Amino acid sequence: EEQASCAFIWQRADDIKASKIYVALDDVKISDQADWPSLASFHAEYAMRICNAFLPYLNVFVGNDTN
Repeated sequence: EEQASCAFIWQRADDIKASKIYVALDDVKISDQADWPSLASFHAEYAMRICNAFLPYLNVFVGNDTN
């Protein structure tokens, strides 16, 4: 969260080998075309933040650490 400069929503799935980690944009509706530009900007920005925050750890985990 510190690396991504945002607070994640964590949904544990103890009964399966998966969990969800995400961020949410409030007060918008995907069905409202007027909200689409805000949704697209949010998606582009936060997808990059999450990628930049997690990728270094994932690379170490799978043995692709370039450091």
